[in-house]
Amino acid sequence: MTLSDYEIIKEEATVKYVSFNLGKSIFYYKGGEFRTDQPWQHQAVYHHGDYELIFCLQGQIFLTLNQQQLVLKPHDLLIVPPYCKMVGNAKSPVGTAFYWLHFLPQERAQITEQTPASIAPMINAVGQSKHQQTIFLPLKFAVANFEEVTVLIHQILASTPPRPYLDDRNLLTAALLIKLFAGTATTESTRADQRRVATVQEWIRAHMSSQLTVEEIADHNNFNPDYLTRMFKRVLGVTTRQYLNRIKIETASSLLIRTGMPIKEVAANSFFSDTRTFLRRFKAMTGLTPTEYRQSNREIHHNNPHIDPQIPLPKQIEDLIDYIPENGNLK
Repeated sequence: MTLSDYEIIKEEATVKYVSFNLGKSIFYYKGGEFRTDQPWQHQAVYHHGDYELIFCLQGQIFLTLNQQQLVLKPHDLLIVPPYCKMVGNAKSPVGTAFYWLHFLPQERAQITEQTPASIAPMINAVGQSKHQQTIFLPLKFAVANFEEVTVLIHQILASTPPRPYLDDRNLLTAALLIKLFAGTATTESTRADQRRVATVQEWIRAHMSSQLTVEEIADHNNFNPDYLTRMFKRVLGVTTRQYLNRIKIETASSLLIRTGMPIKEVAANSFFSDTRTFLRRFKAMTGLTPTEYRQSNREIHHNNPHIDPQIPLPKQIEDLIDYIPENGNLK
């Protein structure tokens, strides 16, 4: 009897998802960028009612979350729920860096364990009506649109609220959750195209240059240029050419906020053929010159292996605690 004589059923693995109702406010709490110049291990922490996003930029982070061992690699994102213990279980290498961001949903989020197929109908329904504003995110996943996410997190951390009770970081945090949801949500009808586009995206990243054209991308990936553009538009909402320009601007944005590189070098390292074209396109897409963009996103909270932030709950959030009874005692 051969293997083909048997019916083989492979069970789909379950994934832990957390749901956030974006029909109610999300409150930014605290955040920053962590970078270590020596081997480092995360100290033991306990979250009191707040959620934390940890977005790995470089190196590796070794954690135990409620007795589950996890390893975060570059572009991995972890959502740490409240009322759980987190501690490092091994030392991270020199150069490890990550963003960390705490926030408070007005309505307690729900955590479920499901297969991607079983949760797909709920994901597909998100945003189809005003009553369907609850998004679903895996507790741990690799961020596909990491340039966009990096820039958005940095904007949140660099933002200074104009008034105590008028904090745009709350809206930006909600926008971040939507961006993360958009990067992970898939439907059966688009899954095949998404896989094809993801393959082309990886090829583009490996072969990016100032001379790269849509025709060259299509030829090397065995697509008709027009069909490739329609597929990009269907999956990503932008044409292939627009995607190329977006990658260049996002690369430049990341270099501007994360390095002190001169503008001319930023242009060259963002795959622009000349600085003048870079300046024109950057201003057109962001509304700011590169220098203005760098200055507006300069100040964020940094911490190092010797400083673990203990930031008190802001008064404006304390005043709103009465409206977040689901989260319990946050102090």
